[in-house]
Formats: sequence, C-alpha cells, structure tokens
Amino acid sequence: MAENSRKARRKKQTNNRVLIIIVAVLVLLLGGGIIAINTLFNEGVSIPVESEQIPSLDEEEVVDPPADDMNDMDDMDDMESQIEEMPEATGQTPKEVVESESTMLPIVFRAKNVGQKIALTVDDCFQTDNMRRIMDIADQYDFKLTFFPVGKAVVQNPGLFMEVYQRGHQIENHSYNHKNMDKLSDDEMISEITRQSDVVNKALGLKYEMRIFRPPTGAGMRMERLHKVLKDLNYQALASWAVSGTQNPDKLLDELRGGDIILFHADGKSLERIEYFVPRAIEQGYEFVTINELYNKEPNSTALLEQD
Repeated sequence: MAENSRKARRKKQTNNRVLIIIVAVLVLLLGGGIIAINTLFNEGVSIPVESEQIPSLDEEEVVDPPADDMNDMDDMDDMESQIEEMPEATGQTPKEVVESESTMLPIVFRAKNVGQKIALTVDDCFQTDNMRRIMDIADQYDFKLTFFPVGKAVVQNPGLFMEVYQRGHQIENHSYNHKNMDKLSDDEMISEITRQSDVVNKALGLKYEMRIFRPPTGAGMRMERLHKVLKDLNYQALASWAVSGTQNPDKLLDELRGGDIILFHADGKSLERIEYFVPRAIEQGYEFVTINELYNKEPNSTALLEQD
C-alpha cells in the first residue's frame, strides 16, 4: 500500500510538471515580456521567457524634414515678403510692410481687391512708330497706359513723350542707360535715376513727379541700397510685374488675374502681342487702367519747371 501511495504521488508530481511546462509554453505563445512562472499547484518551478523588446516613446527616432521641404518653407517666406500695396499719399509705409523691412519700399506687381482691373506697362520705349501704335490701341479701347522709358529714349525723341503726356498716359522711371542697379554704386544709381527724371522734365517742359521706379531687368529689385536711394529721392514704390508679354499671348491670357501688372516692350513682336492680347482680355471681362488707377492714386503731379 505504501509503495502504491508513493508511486501515485510521483505520478501526480510528474503530471503537475508537465502541466506547468504546457502552461509556460502557452504563455510564451500568447504574451511578451520577461515572464516568471512560480509555484503552480504549490510546486516550485520557474521558467524565464524573453519577448521582443518594444521601445518606449522616448526612444523613438526623430526624423528631420527633408531638405526639399525646408527649401519650400524658404520660398514661402520669399512670397509672403513681397508687397502688393503702394503707400498712402502721406508717405506712410503700408501695413503689409514687415517691420524688419521698414527701410524697404513696396514692390508692386499685383493689386488686391480691385476686381478685373489690370495695368498694361511698356518698358524702354525706343520705337517711335510702335509707341504711337500702342497708344492708338489704348485710344481705340478707351484706356490709359503706364510707360517706363529709359532716359536715352526720351533724349532721342522728346516730342514723343510730350505726346505720351498729352494723351493722358502715366510716365515713370526706368533709369537713364538701362544699367543693372545691383552692379552700381549708390552715387551711380542716383545718377541713373535723376538723369532720367531730368530729361523727362525737359521733354515735357514741366516738373513731372514720378513716384515709381522699375529697375532694368528687375535686377536689384529687393536690394536695400536701391530702396534707400529711392526713398531719399521721394519715390514711393518699385514696380515689378505679375505676368510678362514676352510669352505666348494665349498663355498670358490663361495666367492673367485681376490686379495684375503686365510687362510689355515697344519692339515689333511686343506690338503684335499687344494687338492680339488687348481685345481678348477685354472680352474676358478685364479693364485696363494705369498703375496709379490700379492703386486708386491721383495722377502724377506737375509744376512749373524752374529756369536755370
């Protein structure tokens, strides 16, 4: 009897151990972590089980944004820093000017909240016959243009610019020699700007107040030295452009938006594009105005020219 009892206890212990091992295997399959299984059914058995380590949130790798994304951010900063409003007649800087850029004048290229108004501008202005034809187109459709002549073009044909003025168009400054401003010293920039205004005044026989400067080729548009020179000369803004007439006119019409300042020249190809572009833009509902009209400004003032 005693022997049978001992065999029964050993069999029970063996069965318990088998059961413990089965349970441990099941725990290993169903869960993770370091698991200790102790004393099942009052039997002292310990089975360590290691699971896959799961990193904590503190251990997660931090990935920097790709370089392209950073470039996009820089591009957005550049876009947001462009100014679309001219200062008020008081000369106060408009609210759109960032405080850190308070020394910079506004750069106009697209006016806000003006409906379908657009401004057609003509640069350089050497070709006399083409200039007259462009003004005839404006007369035909009853609107005014903004011209940015270089000083040499005015000297070449001062009577043409008297005609531009008498026909009611706006005249602004595009330098005397069409030199890139970013290549010039401050004194050279002053000379380029003031010589152009002097020959315009002489051609008109009036002191004609130009308030906007368009740098040749756009070079130096955001150069602080140029802005300071212009402020000292009482200019109120620099003129860029939203779209250029050098491209296919159908593409230009597709890209056109209300408030746009459009860049053209007076060469033969530009004349053909203006002849094509103007009536089609009007058919699309656009209204041509001068830059002054686009920004609701009075015409440039005039005064008697002081005699030497």
